[in-house]
Amino acid sequence: MYSAIPTISFFTTAVQNDFWSVLRAILFVGMPFVIIAAAFEYGGEFIAVIRNAFSRRRDDDEHYDI
Repeated sequence: MYSAIPTISFFTTAVQNDFWSVLRAILFVGMPFVIIAAAFEYGGEFIAVIRNAFSRRRDDDEHYDI
């Protein structure tokens, strides 16, 4: 029944090799910028968490005056 349906293969080895070579070229140029941007973003958040952990703000409610 399925022998009458023609099969077309888009994912030949030549097409896959072209795809991976183009992807590798794009990532070779763009990946350093992505890594630097992620380091700034998450490094800044990490520094803020560390700073907030060691510098507690003293409010009037924390004195527990009777």
